[in-house]
Amino acid sequence: MIETQESILNDFFDDEEFAEVVTINGNEVVAIFDNENIIDETGSVPVYRRTAMLTVRDSDIYNVKQNDIVVVRDKVYKVKTIEPDGTGVSSVYLIIKQ
Repeated sequence: MIETQESILNDFFDDEEFAEVVTINGNEVVAIFDNENIIDETGSVPVYRRTAMLTVRDSDIYNVKQNDIVVVRDKVYKVKTIEPDGTGVSSVYLIIKQ
């Protein structure tokens, strides 16, 4: 049986497997949250920092823009940038709301 792009995305965004429910502008969305350590080696001394990111379906964030509010695991973030990958999925980079 040939899987469609939609069925692959359904498996990928299963909130009982990889994904979880987050809130964007008060709306619940299923996304994959990552808060990885990044090494920034652009200066003379490497700097370690965390980069919070959501992987989410484009159709779930069609009206989301920079500085919109995102709540993940009781922490409040703002949208920094949105980077679509051309397959119906986007990476949404986040910053902690101050």
